[in-house]
Amino acid sequence: MEQFKKNYVQACDYLKRSTERPDVSKYSEKKQKRLNADHDLETILEANNMIANDGEPWEADLADTTQEKWYPGFSIDKEPDAPGGFRLSFYVCYYDGANALLGARHSCKTRSLAQFMGENCADIYHDTLS
Repeated sequence: MEQFKKNYVQACDYLKRSTERPDVSKYSEKKQKRLNADHDLETILEANNMIANDGEPWEADLADTTQEKWYPGFSIDKEPDAPGGFRLSFYVCYYDGANALLGARHSCKTRSLAQFMGENCADIYHDTLS
């Protein structure tokens, strides 16, 4: 199986799409950062879920309570020098097949992908919440 992608450029390359981001210039700098991070995270997840699904697109079906959906879990660490005064630290993967939780659109097809995303993309998750 192909290796999971760690960043936006790698994900765009895998998906054979441009790295140009949507224009969010009409928003405040803080919101621009959050919107760009969310766009990047969605792109990375799309590529990695496709890799985890043997090259076929995969998207969580929130109406299907039997479908496994995995998420990286984070703890919130107070860090005065970090944006927003906190930093997310990956600590666990968890599975939920029955509920559409906050961030359900950021679900992963497999536990190993959720672990990879938590270990390699915590800063992007953090920026989506800042």
